[in-house]
Amino acid sequence: MAAASQPTVGILPEEADLHTAEARVNKHKADWRGWKFMWPFTVVFVFVFIIPIVYAVYISFFKKQMIGGTRFVGVENYARLLQDGQFWSSVGRVALFTCVQVPIMLFLSAAMALALDSMKLHGAKFFRISTFLPYAVPAVVSTLVWGFVYGAKYGLVGSFNDFFGTNVDVLQPGVLLASIGNISTWVITGSLITIIPLVIAFLCLQKYWQSGLAAGAVKE
Repeated sequence: MAAASQPTVGILPEEADLHTAEARVNKHKADWRGWKFMWPFTVVFVFVFIIPIVYAVYISFFKKQMIGGTRFVGVENYARLLQDGQFWSSVGRVALFTCVQVPIMLFLSAAMALALDSMKLHGAKFFRISTFLPYAVPAVVSTLVWGFVYGAKYGLVGSFNDFFGTNVDVLQPGVLLASIGNISTWVITGSLITIIPLVIAFLCLQKYWQSGLAAGAVKE
């Protein structure tokens, strides 16, 4: 036998029963209010990312020829791709870059976020500006800056070589991946500092919301 619902303090029994019935109806009713805030992003995301990806997959099944024009070849392009040694070499380099670079950026971002949140960091204002500055610099400007820094003849590396009499070139194939990783760390770490606290806050709010729903279900 179900337990009888007790009237809420300050509310008539009839109003409490009506409120409980409305809560049960709304529990099974879809709430679309969140999508009203999501649809602008969803529209842009579909047109900028989803549609180009679908179109790229579509044209990958065709082949352009000087004689005969474009013709459908099915998975022939993918079969040739899987047999290409340069493709697998590129996959290996991207996998190596991901396995090394992503943990480094996550660790640095988490450490910097905790340092800023601790309120014990000396020179916090300068540290905050210097950390977020790469995130605010446009891509074109950062490209010119890093092109000057890595320049072996006229850039910062070139000045280093002239001063010490060395012949360092950070754009050589053997160290190019590490140089790209250095740029990625410089650019992305500042943005991850803003994302990581937001993710933690969202998880805390989600846990609080779930505990509130569980408490409400127990009361009912």
